[in-house]
Amino acid sequence: MLPNGAIPGGAPMNVGCHLNQLGKQTLMISKVGTDKKGYELIYFMNINQVPTNLIQQDDNYPTSIVLTTPGQIQEVNYNIAEPVAWDFINSTIEARRAVSQADYFIFGSLAARTEHSLTNFA
Repeated sequence: MLPNGAIPGGAPMNVGCHLNQLGKQTLMISKVGTDKKGYELIYFMNINQVPTNLIQQDDNYPTSIVLTTPGQIQEVNYNIAEPVAWDFINSTIEARRAVSQADYFIFGSLAARTEHSLTNFA
């Protein structure tokens, strides 16, 4: 959520979209809420031809948002909402298979900020 409006983002998704634009096959393992923002993110990834089959949906937690506030000159402060859907990504056979077959694995460290992630992927 930037001062001039909401845009899809997040480092792992941004990297996935850019690699996809370069012709590299990408997959994204994440979780969104079953809310408007979640459906918008899945739509955004679909129109950017990033596969969404490993994106989980959560009925209990919302899709993440990050509020930004301009600070000093050239500075931005980030307020990352919690708890959100990607705090509760589940390990699946499909996700483990995709990771084991990948040439590269790009990991967004914020997805490991909860006990659920630590015990689910250890």
